[in-house]
Amino acid sequence: MFITPIAIKGLLILAKAIAGKAALVKVTGYVIAKSIAAYGLSATIGTAITVGTVVGGVAWTGKRIKHLRKAFKALEEDNIDEAIYYFARLLHSVHGIDVHGLADTVQSCLEKVTSFDKAAEVHDLILEFGSEITAAALEMN
Repeated sequence: MFITPIAIKGLLILAKAIAGKAALVKVTGYVIAKSIAAYGLSATIGTAITVGTVVGGVAWTGKRIKHLRKAFKALEEDNIDEAIYYFARLLHSVHGIDVHGLADTVQSCLEKVTSFDKAAEVHDLILEFGSEITAAALEMN
């Protein structure tokens, strides 16, 4: 059977479309991460949240603030894996909540120091990478 160049081109386009759909979930997270990088949240979070502040039922200790700041710094440096690691460290340090609770807590925290839209984007990013964050936090046990 002879395959024409047009058929080959069609198959390549189909293969790219299938690969694109598989990667779409991570692309959304990447776009949000790029947006967060533009906000400079790593600098904001380090100075705006006071140790001992309780937001979203979580007492923000120095260690938790440091993990959150490092997660944002990693996002600003396009290092998604490192950001996931620090979000996982934060999740691991807060007992009794899941990744949805973490997303809500971080959003509540950020709403106090930045705009609602920025806080909502961070919430969405945490949920986007929720399975990776949860898996990394479980490995820490």
